[in-house]
Amino acid sequence: MILEIKIWGTYVLDHWRLKMERDVMESIVAILENSDTNLLSQEQKIQEAQRIKSFMDKMPGGFLIYHADGREEIIYANQALIRIFGCDTIDEFRKLTDNSFRGIVHPDDLEEVERSIKEQIAESHYDLDYVEYRIICKDGEERWIEDYGHFVHNQYVGDIFYVFIGDATEKKKRYLEENQENSRRLKMIEGLSVDYESVYYVNLESDEMKPYRVDVRMGGEFVKANEIYRFSEYKKHYVEK
Repeated sequence: MILEIKIWGTYVLDHWRLKMERDVMESIVAILENSDTNLLSQEQKIQEAQRIKSFMDKMPGGFLIYHADGREEIIYANQALIRIFGCDTIDEFRKLTDNSFRGIVHPDDLEEVERSIKEQIAESHYDLDYVEYRIICKDGEERWIEDYGHFVHNQYVGDIFYVFIGDATEKKKRYLEENQENSRRLKMIEGLSVDYESVYYVNLESDEMKPYRVDVRMGGEFVKANEIYRFSEYKKHYVEK
């Protein structure tokens, strides 16, 4: 059931992204930048853009639109994104980030993030990218975020990105802690088993086996470190070998 909900949620998100196609983006950007309303030739188009902007303002997750060229100037940031940075107003957010996507990304991560986005957009049939990076909040705290971006080219407003942003700090902390714990465990195993050619973790109740170090003469197809195998299958292979 949980898997079905996740799949449905991903479908809805992708469908909504595709709904914001180039003609609608033209209207949204024109409204957000207070651009020449002559671009908005259809009343229905204006209403649709305003409806979407109202929806973006109330989204629980962060949402950003910025120019893809030049200094990557921010066009729009919703209230959720402003809160992630610990700001109270859009003016505070624009000042904190120098009103640029480059000011959103932690300086130490910026080069790698820019490179990754360009490579992903160049390779993606749908002009989509995903990156993780740190930010510096208003109070100086560093936090991790996940960034799902979509590149759009429009003949009126130029090249822009619109981005879904989520706070990934807690998830990142758990990931780093698990990696550190795994690293400590491997160092302990290495120290205690230096005289052995093969080392395995085996759970006899679940019939699961995880190789830590494998002698290639005996491993056969069971040689990938940290992969989970059936111990009964390996035992049979070991005896036959």
